[in-house]
Amino acid sequence: MNIGIAQIIQESNTFSPFKTQLKEFYHQYYYLGKDIYSGFKNTKLELNGMLDVLNDNNMKHIPLLATHGSCSGPLTRECFNSILNDLKKLILDAPMLNGLLLALHGSLSIEDEPDGESEILEFLQKLVSCNIPIGVSLDLHGHITERMIKQNVFYVGYKTYPHIDMYETGKKTANLLVSTLKKEIHPKMTLSKLPLIISPVIGSTDEGPMKTIYDTFINLENNHDILDVSCFMVQPWLDYNDLGFATLVCSNNNQDKAKIITDSICDQVWNIRNKLIPNLIPLDDSIKSGLSRNGTTVISDCGDAPSGGSAGDNPTVLKKLLDLGLDKSDKNIYLTLVDPRAAKAASNSGVGKDLELRLGHYFSINDGKPLKIKAKVKTITDGSFTIKHGLEGVEMQFGLTALIMIGSISIAVRSYGGLEWDVGQYTSVGLDLKDASIVFVKSPSHFREAYDYYADQILIADTPGATRCNIQKVEYKNMNHPIFPLNNI
Repeated sequence: MNIGIAQIIQESNTFSPFKTQLKEFYHQYYYLGKDIYSGFKNTKLELNGMLDVLNDNNMKHIPLLATHGSCSGPLTRECFNSILNDLKKLILDAPMLNGLLLALHGSLSIEDEPDGESEILEFLQKLVSCNIPIGVSLDLHGHITERMIKQNVFYVGYKTYPHIDMYETGKKTANLLVSTLKKEIHPKMTLSKLPLIISPVIGSTDEGPMKTIYDTFINLENNHDILDVSCFMVQPWLDYNDLGFATLVCSNNNQDKAKIITDSICDQVWNIRNKLIPNLIPLDDSIKSGLSRNGTTVISDCGDAPSGGSAGDNPTVLKKLLDLGLDKSDKNIYLTLVDPRAAKAASNSGVGKDLELRLGHYFSINDGKPLKIKAKVKTITDGSFTIKHGLEGVEMQFGLTALIMIGSISIAVRSYGGLEWDVGQYTSVGLDLKDASIVFVKSPSHFREAYDYYADQILIADTPGATRCNIQKVEYKNMNHPIFPLNNI
């Protein structure tokens, strides 16, 4: 058996200030053929789980392509076509495939096509035949559409948020494909959806209202008829008319039973919808709370999260700190900003030097003007470190990074946005979180896995940006109504 294996992951955000170019994928990683093996050897991601299962079952894996475009605006058509052309060449050069394993996100969009995953699958089915089984792993923030339900395609979604089960999801997807090829099972997909958008800051599967929902999956899957149950809280920053919560059940050719389950889960979620409105704290109040306590307060600047597609260059937090005169405080405050122009200026100035800068809104130019500041350059780094939480083993590349200080405020100014899930973004520039009263993180939820250890308290501030977590303040234009919580239904 020859099993092709590939990954094309990108989480699109239609509110992002820029479109995703091919260079964004290369900036993260872009592995072709056997380079996948070396590129993923120190990670615990979906492809690793898939490869381990294929090895255990003595099935030949054909590494095709693996790339990640992080989170940003929809892909340009040129970018998307380039990726598919590379994938096509590799498939045509490979032995005849008996099956395919894909790691996708579920919320990839193209500038002229909102449903990128469906286009990928249609491309592959036309290329290799609709008759071979395709197993697909998905992020639980996938935007699931009716168009994605296709003959001989099945899906398995993450079960954790923050995401820590990528490897396990890959294993499960591969195990189901192996069983399919052995004619032991016949996977069929069933979908139910709700007019509901869940803010990422309230979607934890470890605690809160969604934990109860996800805890039910274990019992539901203790049945040969039900192979997998997955819920999708959806990427909320997609301005599409069919956006909403989805439940997918992969059954062993028992769609009647699967439909009962998908509808039942949707009913359960709908019944707790009023509990799915997050308690966000005004920025001023979160800062005051942090200053009033001993220990370290970690505050989520969730409105400007690169992990959801923001540029990471919104200086709202810094402006508020300066307006409050906290540069003259005896309390240390840490934050980050993306601004390649400012990072280069600081580097050219040199460590220990004072300089004047225009900082912020480098990419999000329509959202505000840069701040004029005076700062001292503390350190200069290449912005690289190894993630230890969430995407363990993955090398993060923030590009040229300057740690600058405005009195007691330390700002890690980097050239590229990236996942703010790990404390490495601070420790790599010489900052110790134990020395800070307030640490800001541009992430809605994933940061908890790494930052809990340091935090005396964690607060989620209601901040503006392309990843605004107050869903009622997101400026949707194409959304079908009514939908909760935009409408009281």
